[in-house]
Amino acid sequence: MALQSGVVQADTIRRLMLVGTLPMVRGRQGGGDVEIRVGVVVTEQELRGALATFIASNEGFVVNVVVDQLVRGGDLANLDVLLVSEKSGVDQLLDVVDDVPAVVLGTGPDSMLSAVTAGAIGYVDIESPLEEVVAALRSVAGGVGTIPPALLGTLLRQVVRRNRAEQEHRDRLNVLSPRENDVFRLAALGRSNDDIAAELFISPGTVRTHKQSIFKKLDLHAQAELVAFAMRCGFDVMGESSD
Repeated sequence: MALQSGVVQADTIRRLMLVGTLPMVRGRQGGGDVEIRVGVVVTEQELRGALATFIASNEGFVVNVVVDQLVRGGDLANLDVLLVSEKSGVDQLLDVVDDVPAVVLGTGPDSMLSAVTAGAIGYVDIESPLEEVVAALRSVAGGVGTIPPALLGTLLRQVVRRNRAEQEHRDRLNVLSPRENDVFRLAALGRSNDDIAAELFISPGTVRTHKQSIFKKLDLHAQAELVAFAMRCGFDVMGESSD
């Protein structure tokens, strides 16, 4: 992170090198504006402390939570915006805090695409000035997404390439019969043969026969390969699962 301004003293960073909850680290207040409640989710201890300190030094911000990983529950749901580093569980954003907008701190086009795919509506490169991080948090907390203009073209090209690759894999499903498609989608969700049979009103033996046909037509050899193929098709294989 380029600390061009608002440089954090080393002893202050050390005091903030923690995993847990900060007791309402408040920024300067003025004008009666409503505070923006921020959660900082960053793996690296020194960076986590520096970011929390700098964000809290800005008017209108209060840093309620400082942790190293996204974890379901806790205080994250009571925030206005999250700042999340790419190593802190970005891929779990929608599962952990689907109602709290997030800004992801990343390292380039690939991490930006992963962030947007995971549900982030803001992105800041890790080499950006700290003022840009704060500006992105303020914007996203207000409901406005932020993507660096210099990276927007790259993002769009990557989205197009990913969509084409997914479509190519989905086109391969055309060799399956309608019933095999049904079995494929349920199997990709981790459903057992008995569960699939019950949902489709067929016998478990018929399910096994359909799966054997699916494996042959798609050149698959195991359940894990079926799940991986479904993911390459763009299917959400984590949406449901059997017990």
